[in-house]
Amino acid sequence: MSEVKIIGAAVQNVPWQERPGNDTSGIPVWRYSENPIIGRNPSEGVARIFNSAVMPYEGEFIGVFRGEQTNGIPFIYLGRSK
Repeated sequence: MSEVKIIGAAVQNVPWQERPGNDTSGIPVWRYSENPIIGRNPSEGVARIFNSAVMPYEGEFIGVFRGEQTNGIPFIYLGRSK
């Protein structure tokens, strides 16, 4: 397994979960044990939400999400934590 070094300031308010003890894949990221965070049919007309990107921004979190409609057509949404 290669060593991965992230160069940059730590982001203190981003939740983190240590690599599971039984993970032998060697990949640099792993699935969060509480996934899926957003379940099926989270709002009217939306079948599933896919988290494309989330980051801290001006004291809150901001994200871009792909929402697949119940008819299968995907849309892109902007979400904020506040």
